[in-house]
Amino acid sequence: MELLNGSASQPIYPFSTGRPREQVFQTAGTSLITPASRYDYWVETQIRHITMDRANAQQRRYFRVQVTSLANNAMELHYRESDAFSASRTLRDTRNDPSEELALLLVLEGSLQVGFGNRQTLSVGPGEFFLYDSERPQRLSLSRNRLIQFDLCRHQLDAICGGRIPHPSLTSLALRHSGLTPVLRLQISQFPMAYRHMTPQEQAVMHASTESLALSVISTAIQPDHRADASGQRLAQAARQYIHANLDKPELNAGDIARQLGCSRATLYRAFNATGAPVAAYIREQRLQKLYQLLAQPLEQRPITVLAPLCGLYDTPNVGQLFRKRFGIPPSRLRLDETNPTVA
Repeated sequence: MELLNGSASQPIYPFSTGRPREQVFQTAGTSLITPASRYDYWVETQIRHITMDRANAQQRRYFRVQVTSLANNAMELHYRESDAFSASRTLRDTRNDPSEELALLLVLEGSLQVGFGNRQTLSVGPGEFFLYDSERPQRLSLSRNRLIQFDLCRHQLDAICGGRIPHPSLTSLALRHSGLTPVLRLQISQFPMAYRHMTPQEQAVMHASTESLALSVISTAIQPDHRADASGQRLAQAARQYIHANLDKPELNAGDIARQLGCSRATLYRAFNATGAPVAAYIREQRLQKLYQLLAQPLEQRPITVLAPLCGLYDTPNVGQLFRKRFGIPPSRLRLDETNPTVA
């Protein structure tokens, strides 16, 4: 990788070694690196605390990434444009490579798919947030993307959350329904353009104010989850497990779930609302996520009219519209991108 905003002879800071002692503001990219070496060089110099997948045939032929970073020994902020890639943080990683990294990811373009050990998956689309927690095993898959990574202080968020940072999927869903999320999105998306003409001191002040806002918004969004009693949390978890196992059932709704779990619909609504997502919205989200995963599989060639009912999406004429509204692209475009991810 080379430095793009300064002397060509000035080396970039290698974030794979950790945070810099002195404040760094740099833009680095792979345009001057031999195409076949770009992916491995980026991984070796810029990635830490997560295991990147080995380069596939496409990435060995060509891979593009450009990153603008602001960091010192107490903060880290990155704006990245890159081709598709996947990475994992395994249980072994959390034991052998302990890390307290906690980062709020804002997807600007493309999509992020996150898988957890209990087969729970989460799709994050344009304009949405994901809280990456290095203490939790997970698998991340990104399409061609633009995103901002804003590292947070774990100790501060841990204190705000009463000693228990919620599961990343709960935080992400809660942020989708928070009225403060657009304010946080606007603040974070000012990086890097608004920072370019600031002094290092002004950049640090801007970062501190943004981190304070992020912690406040997250705290406000997840407070209902902490007020929920233990029985309500167990009920919501049981309901989610039932939903995941029965997504293809056309009759899957709040009434059906309540009957299966032996509770009233009102009780089910209260338990779900305490986790930040209404029942119907959660079902719709999981059905669309399942369709996304099927379409993203390179060997899956069945038409969408066949795949949609497998996900419980029986209103075929409106599936494309729902999918586009959720992920920002039509189903046919996703299938094309996954089979031919080259950036022109």
